[in-house]
Amino acid sequence: MLQVAGADILDMPPSGMAASMHALAVSTLPCSTAEWNEGGCVIDTSCLKGHATAALRDWCRTTRGVVCLEWLPYLSLSTLQLYDSNGGQVDVRTALPLLAAPDTIIGDVLNWSHINSDHLAFQALCGGLPVSKISSSRAAQLSRLIALLICNFPSIVYATACHLELRMLSPQQDHPHILTPPSLASPTHALLTTVGSSSSYPLLAFSSPGLLAEAHRATGSTARITGIHPHPTIARLGCLWVGHRRWKRDCKHYKAVAAAVSREKGKVNLQQRALDWALEAPCAHRALERLQWTDIRRIVGISSWGERLLYRIKALGHHGDLQVPASLLQFYLSVVPPGFFTRLDQEFSCGVVNTLTAILTLRRVVFKRLWLCVFAKRIGQ
Repeated sequence: MLQVAGADILDMPPSGMAASMHALAVSTLPCSTAEWNEGGCVIDTSCLKGHATAALRDWCRTTRGVVCLEWLPYLSLSTLQLYDSNGGQVDVRTALPLLAAPDTIIGDVLNWSHINSDHLAFQALCGGLPVSKISSSRAAQLSRLIALLICNFPSIVYATACHLELRMLSPQQDHPHILTPPSLASPTHALLTTVGSSSSYPLLAFSSPGLLAEAHRATGSTARITGIHPHPTIARLGCLWVGHRRWKRDCKHYKAVAAAVSREKGKVNLQQRALDWALEAPCAHRALERLQWTDIRRIVGISSWGERLLYRIKALGHHGDLQVPASLLQFYLSVVPPGFFTRLDQEFSCGVVNTLTAILTLRRVVFKRLWLCVFAKRIGQ
């Protein structure tokens, strides 16, 4: 999934060009739920292949580069930069609230395929699975999403082999080689075919650099392959546009942005788990919140076993799932005496750091309960 988009703001097309293209796209889309048959609709693209579409496609190629439609289903819908009929940027979360949920990609809500050169079929999805019935509000937002995709990516109305071929970068525009991406039948090999020859060569496709080296050895001197554009079957870092005028970012930038998003999600998860922990055992939560990780080693008289026990209770209290009855945290809480955390909370409130009595009591009671558990288990066997 392409969760992170480029930070650069894309150039918007002229308002007149965008308005004419948007009017053409809206005229071909279904207007009501009745026009969606079994969750799908078919539009006639012959009326879209005119001067307006050609002008907008040429503008996109000149300004951004050649669009790679194979990456379009993997784009995060909420972070996608789209322009409307006036040439202004669209807030997808506001315009499509039923579709642009967090962590939702286009392939989760919509799929499309060319029936022939003049007909394009769209299928409504829910979580990536086809649906047979859709509500009127969802149908209206799907129609608007289709219009936005057609206006922003006019190449979608043309039937191309972008999903069936890997884009090989070469100074030779007419080289005879065709590289087919890995399939379900052969997930680790790409297939190199030469036009005019019945033979084909399987190439290992574990990574893009490895596949490029294999292509160099297979083509030899017949073609000069300088690169292979990222494809969903061989790459995880997507590139929606290919060309010399597209904005460029290195892997460090994407990794930094992805790590920042991951850290934000981690903070939210930790806050929710801490809240669950506070509701489950509020006294223990207050005591362990005041007990810092470094303070555990400073407790006078505590043994290594007591240190490990407190480390585990504190770690599971912040990172464990309290909703699971059989979790390890529940077992630890069952062997800890009920008054231990209350005493620990009171001592930290009073500024007392020496908890020798509390730790010794904890160790004595825990050992006693552990032996009782083992003894009861042996009797049960």
